[in-house]
Amino acid sequence: MNLKKVFILVIFTAVALMVFGFQNTLEHKVLFEKAKFTMETKGNLKEAIKLFNELIKKYPKERAYAAKSQLYIGLCYEKLGLKEAEKSYQKVVDNYPEQTEAVRIAKEKLNLILKAKAVIERGDKEFKIRQVWAGPGVSTSGAPSPDGRYLSHAAGSDLTIREIATGEERRLTDGVPPQFASTSRWSPDSKRIVYKWFNEDSFYDLRIIGLDGSGPRVIFRNKEIAVTPFDWSQDGKHILVTFAPREGTSSQIALVSVADGSVRVLKTLEERDVERVLFSPNGEYIAYHFSPKKETPERDIFLLSTDGNREIPLVEHPADDRLLGWTPNGKSVLFRSNRTETMDIWLILVTDGVPQATPEMIRKDIGQIYPMGLTSKGSFYYNIETTMVDVYIATLDMEEGKFLDQPTKLTHRFEGWNLEPTWSPDGNHLAFVSSTNLCLQSVETGEIRTVSTPQLDYFKYLRWAPDSRSIITISLDKTKTNYAGIYRIDVQTGYATSIVKFERGSSIKGSAWSLDGKSIFYPYTQWTEKLSRVLVRDLETGQERELYRQTAPPDIGSVTLSPDGQKLAFLTATVDTVKKILQHHVLRVIPPAGGKPYDLIKIPVSEGMIASYAWTPTGREILLSKTVSSGMREQKCDELWMIPTEGGEPRKLGLAMDKILNLSIHPDGQRIAFISHKGGAEIWVMENFLPKLKSKK
Repeated sequence: MNLKKVFILVIFTAVALMVFGFQNTLEHKVLFEKAKFTMETKGNLKEAIKLFNELIKKYPKERAYAAKSQLYIGLCYEKLGLKEAEKSYQKVVDNYPEQTEAVRIAKEKLNLILKAKAVIERGDKEFKIRQVWAGPGVSTSGAPSPDGRYLSHAAGSDLTIREIATGEERRLTDGVPPQFASTSRWSPDSKRIVYKWFNEDSFYDLRIIGLDGSGPRVIFRNKEIAVTPFDWSQDGKHILVTFAPREGTSSQIALVSVADGSVRVLKTLEERDVERVLFSPNGEYIAYHFSPKKETPERDIFLLSTDGNREIPLVEHPADDRLLGWTPNGKSVLFRSNRTETMDIWLILVTDGVPQATPEMIRKDIGQIYPMGLTSKGSFYYNIETTMVDVYIATLDMEEGKFLDQPTKLTHRFEGWNLEPTWSPDGNHLAFVSSTNLCLQSVETGEIRTVSTPQLDYFKYLRWAPDSRSIITISLDKTKTNYAGIYRIDVQTGYATSIVKFERGSSIKGSAWSLDGKSIFYPYTQWTEKLSRVLVRDLETGQERELYRQTAPPDIGSVTLSPDGQKLAFLTATVDTVKKILQHHVLRVIPPAGGKPYDLIKIPVSEGMIASYAWTPTGREILLSKTVSSGMREQKCDELWMIPTEGGEPRKLGLAMDKILNLSIHPDGQRIAFISHKGGAEIWVMENFLPKLKSKK
C-alpha cells in the first residue's frame, strides 16, 4: 500500500471515528435526557426505568451516564418500593466505584433506606406507593371515599363508584347523552356523594345521591353560575363549592346547604380562579390556593375562617405551592412545591389557623401529580397523566388513495407533548405546539424555531393567515385581561392581539380565515342558552354576522373553509328528540355567505364518531379520521378515510392509529400532518408517609 493510500485511509478512519463517535455521544445523551424528562416531567416512572435500563445496556462504555442512569432507576423505584430502590443503589456502588458523585448519592440513599428499615422493624407500618388503577378507561373526575373502600368517578355519562380492592364498578345514575356526570366528592361518613351534572338545559347543577343510588336530588341549580363541589363539612350539612358567575371574571368560595340549597358566599376573588378548596377536619377553617398576582402562574396557600371574616396567609413563597390536603388530625396542611429543583411534598403545622414554624419536606421528587384526596387513615390518592401526543408526517397518493410511506414523528424533542400541526399556505413552514411553546419548522431545512409569546398561556386550534405571516389561536392573555378567546400572533415578533373574547359558559372551537384574509369564520357555543352559531367577523371593523345557528344539540366543532372559498364544513350531531339521545355524528356544509346547509356524511353513534377533518387542496375530497370506539372503556384505533365532496363512495386509506386528530394537508397535496393521541392516566395511593399522627384531645 503506497503512502497516499495509507494517508487517505488514516484520514477516512479519523473522520469516521469523529462522525460516528459524535453520533453515539449524541445518541446516549439524547436517550438520557428523554428518560429523565419521562421521569421528572411526565411522571411515568415505569417507562423511565425502561429507558434508563436501555441506556445502560446499549452504552456500557459511557460509564458516567450509565452510573447516573442506574442512580435514577433507584430514584424511580424509591417511589414504588424500598426493596427495588435498595438493589438499584447498591448496583451504583458495586458497578461504578470510579463515579464518585453517583456513588456518594447512592450511599446516602442506602443509609436512609437502612434507617427506614429500622423504623419498620420497631413496629411502624411500611411506607408504600402503589398503583390503584391504570389503563385507557381511567377517570380522574372523582375522589376516594373517606373509609378508603371506593373511588367515585364519571364513566361515560354516569356517576360510578369503583371498589378499590376488587375493581368492580357500579353505576349510580342513568344518564342519557348529552347529559352527563362530572366532578364528585364524598360525604364524611362515605354514604353520600355530591356531584356536578350537565343537565337537559345545557348547564351544570349540583346533585346528591346515596351510596346505593338512593335519594338523588338537585341541591343547587342556576344557569348564570358555574358551580364546582370540592368538599363536605364534617357534620355533613354543607358543601364547599366555587362559583364562577357567567357575567364577569370573579370567582367565589361559597357554602351550599345540603338541606335546602341555600347559599352563603364566603369570599370573592376578582379576576382569579380558585382551583382547590378544603375544609379543615374541625370545620373551623378552609384552605385554598390561588395566584395572588394575576400576571404570574405561581400559587400561594391561604386559610379562611368558615364565617368568612378572617383570612390568613399560610404558605407564601416565590415558588409554585399547591394545596394537597389536611392531615386527618387537622394539625397540618400538605402541599406540593417546586421550591427545590424537583416537585416535592411538604407539610406545615397549623394551630388555631396560624402556621407554626417553617414547612418541612416529607417526600422528595414526587413529580407532576394531581391530588384526589386523603382517606381518614391518611392514605393519599393522586393521579398521574400518562398521555402521549405526538405529531406525525406521512405521504399520501391522493389519486390512488394510498400511503407511500409509514407515518414518522416530526420531532423527538419533548416527546409526547407535541400537537396542533398546521401547514402554512405558502408551504414553507409547519406550525405546531411543543410542550407549552408555539414552534415553526422550516420545510426546507427542518430547523425548528420557537415563537416567543410571553403574554399567552396556551395555544389551541392554530390557523395560518392566507399570507403566512400570522396565526390565529384560542388562548388566554395572562398578562392583562386574563380573558380567553381568539388571538392573532405575528410569527416573526410573537406579538399577540385579541380578536374575539368569549364569556363564561361559552366555548369556541377552531376558526377559518376568508381567502382574502380580511375576515374569520368561527363557531360559538353558549351552553346556558343551548345555542350554537357560526359567525363571520370583519377583522378591520369588528362587525359580526351570523351564518348558521342550532339549538339542539348545542355544540359545533371546528369550521374549515374549502380551497375555493365556497363551502364551510363543521362537525355537529343529530338528536332523538323523544329519547333525548345522540343519533348521528354529522359533517355539515354551509355557504360562507350564509344559506341552506347540507350534510356531507352521517355516522351512527353506534358505529363511531368523526374525530378530525380537512379539505384536500383540490377541494374535491375531505380527509376524515373516524373513531370506531363505542365507549369510554373500549379504546380502538382511528381510521383515515377520503370522502368525495360531490358524490361517490368513501375510501378507507389503510391507516389506523390511536386517535388521529389535527389533520392538516400540505399545499402540495401529498404530505399530511396529524397527531396520534394515546394513553390516559394512572391513579396511585401513597400510604404510611405522614409523620406519626397524634390523636385528637
